Amino acid sequence: TAVIQGSSDISRLTEKGKEQAASLYAGLTRVANDSYGGELRVDAIYCSPLTRARDTLDILRQSYISAKKEGRGKVSVHLPPNETVLSRLREIDFYGWENVGKNELKTKFPAEYNAWKEGNPHGLIVDDCYPLLEIWERAGEVWHEIREIQAKRQDENGGGATLLVAHGTLGQSLLSTAFDIDATAFRRNEFPNCGVAEIHWHPSKDRATAWRWCHPLPPRSASAEECDLARKLTAYNLGCLRDQLADIVLEGGGTLPS
Repeated sequence: TAVIQGSSDISRLTEKGKEQAASLYAGLTRVANDSYGGELRVDAIYCSPLTRARDTLDILRQSYISAKKEGRGKVSVHLPPNETVLSRLREIDFYGWENVGKNELKTKFPAEYNAWKEGNPHGLIVDDCYPLLEIWERAGEVWHEIREIQAKRQDENGGGATLLVAHGTLGQSLLSTAFDIDATAFRRNEFPNCGVAEIHWHPSKDRATAWRWCHPLPPRSASAEECDLARKLTAYNLGCLRDQLADIVLEGGGTLPS
């Protein structure tokens, strides 16, 4: 039975999830070759404390190590040896709904469950809390914390990319808050498993200036409209991953923020 996971740390990557995580390094390599002249340096990684996110990062590192061996040290994407774990990068807090079957929640809390599915942040109330409003606030705090840390490191790291390894709902809130978009945007830009969004955010700016989806690319069977959207997004400059990368964030797909 499908359950609401939230920020609980019970679930683990499935075999399919591991396969998706194993494709991430190749996806980042494609970004490096297409947009960075064949070399992308990640200077800092920030990761959720939840096991499923940390396992995703471990698989990404294993792919990086294998690529270095095969290329005799020459790779297109460089990862730092360590990461910083931030509690705020955990998934949405669902309180008493966590690890409860979705069908049971639908029956017991129909209005609140519909608010979750429809993306109504003011209608989703769990144990007298507003999970979507809370995670949007937390996302803003994440950006503030990371940008403060990175500002102190700027002279040292030379301005390479920053990678956030997080989760789907948090990925949406990170993408939105980077552009000062509120929680009513929930479900506008949903992250697929191991999706990667790239955000361009200059250190001197209060808000990000552009973003695009980077991985996975639209399938060969995608419609002409979907392919055209992908081409338009690719014209934008750069980072977000879900259970998985920010200024490259892991988990993604969708439309430009309005």
